[in-house]
Amino acid sequence: MAKYKLLSQHYSEEDKLLEPGTIVGTGTPFKWTRSPTTEMVGLDKESKAAVEREKLRAGEMLDPLNYLPMTVGTEVPGAGPQGVENNPLNMAGQAPRPGSQLHDIEEIEDEDEG
Repeated sequence: MAKYKLLSQHYSEEDKLLEPGTIVGTGTPFKWTRSPTTEMVGLDKESKAAVEREKLRAGEMLDPLNYLPMTVGTEVPGAGPQGVENNPLNMAGQAPRPGSQLHDIEEIEDEDEG
């Protein structure tokens, strides 16, 4: 079993809340037999390698900028009414999919009145 220093709060295997700076693992009061988190620092060769593997496994999840939507200009693709002209599922030269066009509000109000 390896030894780690916590960089953020974690729950121990005994379900105790541990504060940042707490040492867990071999030879400590807090055993840690599962994989480390990216919020830990390895304190020996084995644990350092395990933390690096976890960071590689987590990959892009570590960078919050990777979660920002990629947009061009002010319009967000797919955010508006999904009519023929802006429905990404309606490719050029293809017939619109059934139900892909939204009715104008006036048309809906006229149907309700009639």
